[in-house]
Amino acid sequence: MKTSVHMILAVAFLAGTPAAAQDLRSRYEQFLRERTQAYKEYVDARNVEYARYMRERWIQAPEHPAVEAEPQPAPRLPETPSAAVPDKPRALPVAAIVDTRDLPGPVAPDRPAAETPSDGVPVSRPLGRTGPQVSFTFVGTEYAVSGVRGPKPRLRDVSENSVAALWEEFSFSAYRAVTDDCLELRNVLRLDDWGYLKMLEALTAAWYSDQREENEAVLLQTYLLVQSGYKVRMARSGQRLILLLPSSDMLYGCRYLELNGEKYFVIGNRSGSDGYYVFDRAFPGERLLVMRPSVPNLPERTAPLRHLVSAKYPDMQADVGVCLNLVNYYALFPCCDVAVYQIPAVGNAVQRTLYPALLRSLEGRSPLRAAGMLLDFVQTAFPYRTDLEQFGYERPLFAEETLFYPYCDCEDRAVLYALLVRELLDLDVVLLQYPGHVATAVHFEDEEVPGDYVQVRGKRYTVCDPTYIGAGVGRSMFDSEQTKVEVILQ
Repeated sequence: MKTSVHMILAVAFLAGTPAAAQDLRSRYEQFLRERTQAYKEYVDARNVEYARYMRERWIQAPEHPAVEAEPQPAPRLPETPSAAVPDKPRALPVAAIVDTRDLPGPVAPDRPAAETPSDGVPVSRPLGRTGPQVSFTFVGTEYAVSGVRGPKPRLRDVSENSVAALWEEFSFSAYRAVTDDCLELRNVLRLDDWGYLKMLEALTAAWYSDQREENEAVLLQTYLLVQSGYKVRMARSGQRLILLLPSSDMLYGCRYLELNGEKYFVIGNRSGSDGYYVFDRAFPGERLLVMRPSVPNLPERTAPLRHLVSAKYPDMQADVGVCLNLVNYYALFPCCDVAVYQIPAVGNAVQRTLYPALLRSLEGRSPLRAAGMLLDFVQTAFPYRTDLEQFGYERPLFAEETLFYPYCDCEDRAVLYALLVRELLDLDVVLLQYPGHVATAVHFEDEEVPGDYVQVRGKRYTVCDPTYIGAGVGRSMFDSEQTKVEVILQ
């Protein structure tokens, strides 16, 4: 869209007169109005067709029990490692390679472009609109979107005809502003797909705040997700409506239905003891929700500083501040495979308080030396506990959370170490998934590094295990000739 504007302005400049430029701008604005109107008409027609299919009999589908994440037990550590590394480099056998870079990006619906604010700040009114509004609280901050005049439409029951009738009411033009505001707010806050789903959950719960309106809230959330471009389905169990969501990744601990060979997770995870009847119809242009967490643009509220220090390098220490809103945001996520937790950054508070202190200690060091110092920092600055010991259930942590919670386990340390190596040393790093254990491996571009390694796509990655306390670069906790590893690229 910006390219089109630039082209028109360039042509106007060549035309040489203000009148010509004004004429071209008017024609471009007319083109935008026509395109917007055509898009609205297209969506309206699709919603009419969707509601018509919704009136047909919904299909029955059985519930599948949740897949539980395998707990990561505390690894049986060998004797305290010596400072020496193996005389000869040893290759770890690779069982599989998982490349998370192959995942698509978050949903970006094909709709006319809209101007959005550039700063993520608390929003107490609809973005650029007047009239009624609905306020809601999301991760501790109040936001608002456009409301709709008049009484809230309600369901008579949860039959096909009643649900379709309310869908048609949501399809009126007044609700289009609601969808547009939600999408603008998603952009302002830089939410990933799961964060957007949870934001809509908070909004619709505030919109239909009476406990007796729970079905209406579920239907409105489903409607907003569909209009936003997401692939979802709706089910009925007894007198309850249920949102069903397929995902790019396994959502551990969530019940699911299987439709046409694809898992649809039960949002809310409540048992459908009365069976499930599903409206299984695709909406044109729908796309899969992708579990690629971001660092959202939330108001900053910093936790008390936490002192972290390396045992081997005591000058490597920092008083670290973590954004509580980010911690609370990441707590909204379901349990997933460790690859999901490899986000590319941390919040501003951590970047201000941790990164400068670490960089001062690493200044002038070779990449190998610096990676070893960071390895000792992660090994010794954080007390070890399993998730079962700390939370009572399996709960991998994002790097921001590892810096906040008092304890962490092997996968949490691996995710944090991988992030620090990428951010501070600009080195390529992968995760190593052993049976019951997670470590990392780093690619050193111009250095011959002894020790255990994996060979992946023509690159050698040397093992760095943040849980094998005292072990330096190249030391593997396991017998490299017997234990196969899964390599997770990011």
